[in-house]
Amino acid sequence: KGPLDALYFSVTTMTSVGYGDIVPLTAWGKVISMAMSLLGTVIFVSFTAVLASILVEIEFAIKDK
Repeated sequence: KGPLDALYFSVTTMTSVGYGDIVPLTAWGKVISMAMSLLGTVIFVSFTAVLASILVEIEFAIKDK
């Protein structure tokens, strides 16, 4: 229907959040939903990066011995 709807469905599709059967109706609902989806992705990626960094440090410590 408009640019906000296009952005909302693009973010929803990229973050694999939903199918579009239940959607927020207001503009603020869509903005908050997009922010929460992206924030969840950032938190997950950050956790994975920290875990990978720890594992790499352990691996290097084992090889140095």
